[in-house]
Amino acid sequence: MTNVEYINPRSGARWSSDVPIWCAPDDGSYVNLTQGSGLKQEDIVHREIGLWRYRKAIRIPSADTSTLGEGWTPLVASDWDGANILIKCEHMMPSGSFKDRGT
Repeated sequence: MTNVEYINPRSGARWSSDVPIWCAPDDGSYVNLTQGSGLKQEDIVHREIGLWRYRKAIRIPSADTSTLGEGWTPLVASDWDGANILIKCEHMMPSGSFKDRGT
């Protein structure tokens, strides 16, 4: 893997991304990956449908990936208190859970 690290945005603490973690060991908050160099149009795998088409942005070796068909949930136009909004249909993810997106 590259020199990607997990970072706790609250404390600034960092951990190696060689071992997956889902929350910060120091205080239990969420973690982010350190920022990469960005994504260019040619980096997107256009023939692939799903979240892994953006694998270069995520920077995980392709041998370590798996999918249940997550991603591509529709946006539904709605009205909320007079404002036009778009709602992401997370219930259409494979497990029916927002956690499929890793949030």
